[in-house]
Amino acid sequence: MPQSRRLRALLLTYPLAIVNFYRRLVAAFGGRFVLMVFAIYGLSQGIGQSFAYYAAKYLFTDDAPDGFGRTAADYQAYDGLSMFPWSCKALYGLVSDTVPIGGRNRTPYVKIAGVLCLAAFTGLAATGPAGTPLLACLLMLVANLSMAVPDGTFDPCCCNPMCFLDCNPVYPGCNRMCPGARRDARRCRGGPLPHAPHARLRPAGGCTRHAL
Repeated sequence: MPQSRRLRALLLTYPLAIVNFYRRLVAAFGGRFVLMVFAIYGLSQGIGQSFAYYAAKYLFTDDAPDGFGRTAADYQAYDGLSMFPWSCKALYGLVSDTVPIGGRNRTPYVKIAGVLCLAAFTGLAATGPAGTPLLACLLMLVANLSMAVPDGTFDPCCCNPMCFLDCNPVYPGCNRMCPGARRDARRCRGGPLPHAPHARLRPAGGCTRHAL
């Protein structure tokens, strides 16, 4: 009997800990923001990106009719071109912060990226080896763009100083994420940032709750 109780407690410890952690995140950042982060970093990058890269290797290097029959050097050239959108992540965050769509800075860009991602992977599935390496590379470029844009637009949310001030009383773990951002926020509440004199901080919670 004691062993069964110990086993039951062991089996429930980790699921309950995950549920408790999820509740803390929702209380600190809001359920919508947490689900969006899970969708971007768990589903899009964690599953979709890994599966796409794995399949692309076989698509480019397998012999016809199962693939394009390209050499490893050719595949690296196509892969390097298709990965270019990841080099511009800072630009996506800058555009989403300065050019809101319908009064929101995050959600519209994520939705547009989702449509592009669906279209790119549908095109890859429809053409496959029957297409050309250049077409497959361009479709992979669009797919990478659709995964890099949400990543780049949500990265500022994790470093926005006022977001940290807003969630700090509920979720102290924020203190360990970006102490420099918190220091700047305390120093110049609503004023210019030391490293960007013309930029001003948003109101508390503007990133996680209202700008999505």
